[in-house]
Amino acid sequence: MSQNDVKATSWFAWPDDSWLIAWYNQHHTPEDIQDDEPASVAAPWMEEVQPLDLWGSLDEETERRLAPPEPTAFERLLEQRDRTREQILDDLAQEVVLAATACIEQAAQAEEMPPEWVSVILTDAGWEQYHTLARGPAETRPASPVSEEEPEQQPVEAAADHPSMVEELLWALRERYPQVTLAEPCEACGCEIWRPIAEFPRCCLRCLPPRGYDAFSTQVDAFYPRKKKGSR
Repeated sequence: MSQNDVKATSWFAWPDDSWLIAWYNQHHTPEDIQDDEPASVAAPWMEEVQPLDLWGSLDEETERRLAPPEPTAFERLLEQRDRTREQILDDLAQEVVLAATACIEQAAQAEEMPPEWVSVILTDAGWEQYHTLARGPAETRPASPVSEEEPEQQPVEAAADHPSMVEELLWALRERYPQVTLAEPCEACGCEIWRPIAEFPRCCLRCLPPRGYDAFSTQVDAFYPRKKKGSR
């Protein structure tokens, strides 16, 4: 197992083996399991044996009740007997980690929530990885320092003096980020544009910029100049 695989295992945690088995049965069918053993062939003499007349009188519902239940996908794995039950569960765990990792990467790129089955097994480290992927590389770059000689800005008046231009900016943002809204100024930077991220219903667009935010940063800064440190 590679170092990345070991790290990924800390992103997910499920209750017990029964969850693994249920997940496998939901994502696979018995027909997916290839049976390596050749199908048994009836002896010639058995083809001449006629079934009892009793079976001819049974209706379809009774036949269904008497018929043995179809094996699940996991039971088919056990029937192959090429691995122990513990080995199969270990393989299933790796399959879940790989599938769930791919899901959070795809969800982060599409700026969507992970699928429900992934969300229920995400650990705190897993959610942190999801948010890191959703923010993109721009989030890791340090913010440009604000010159101390810069004149005092008026963020509220700057946006209030141009309501139509702010509305145009919102329309442009919503084409890419549909859940963007206006709210009270951010205590950290003064921006009034917010968006939901995962379980957090309101996050500052500038403090936690999504992928592609660089195309709008100049306009946002013009309407909402950054607060100076220590200003209230």
